[in-house]
Amino acid sequence: MALSNTGNLVYWIYVVSLPLGPIWLLQSFFTIADVLMLLCKVKSLKSGRRELASSRVTVDAAVKSTQAYRPVSDRAYHPTSHQVQI
Repeated sequence: MALSNTGNLVYWIYVVSLPLGPIWLLQSFFTIADVLMLLCKVKSLKSGRRELASSRVTVDAAVKSTQAYRPVSDRAYHPTSHQVQI
C-alpha cells in the first residue's frame, strides 16, 4: 500500500510536466483508487483492533469464570506428590 502511494506521488511529478490531457484523468483515477484503498485499510485496522480488544475481555472473563467453578481437588491435585512409592 505504501509502495503504491509512493509510486503515485512520483508518477504525479511526471504527469504534471505533461500538457493537460487523458493521462491526467487516468492518473487522477489511480490516485483516487489508491487513497480509497488506504482509507479502507486504515478503517479495517482500527475496527480489527477494537474487535480484538473486546474479544480478549470476553475470553479473559470466560477463563476466570471457569477457574472459579473448578473443584478444589482439581486445582490442588498433583499425582506425584500424593503417591507413596514402595
